[in-house]
Amino acid sequence: MTSHDRLWQAIWLPARRVAFAIVARLWWRRPPEEISARLEARSLRDQATIVAAVLTGLFLTSLVFAHAGILGMLVFLLLVILLIR
Repeated sequence: MTSHDRLWQAIWLPARRVAFAIVARLWWRRPPEEISARLEARSLRDQATIVAAVLTGLFLTSLVFAHAGILGMLVFLLLVILLIR
């Protein structure tokens, strides 16, 4: 096992949890347990694609809000907190 494998194992579960929470919040008509079960039923490759897409979307959105300066970043952080809550 290389150091990269250990790094990916350490990052995978928190990143997956955050991405699934965001998907569950955006797909609000279904219970979070059902959404989690449906996402976990997918292959590992599909799960990695979903996680990468959600985190990339968060990153690109943060860049858009960053153009408004510190106030924009604060609004972005507030939106992320409200979205995950």
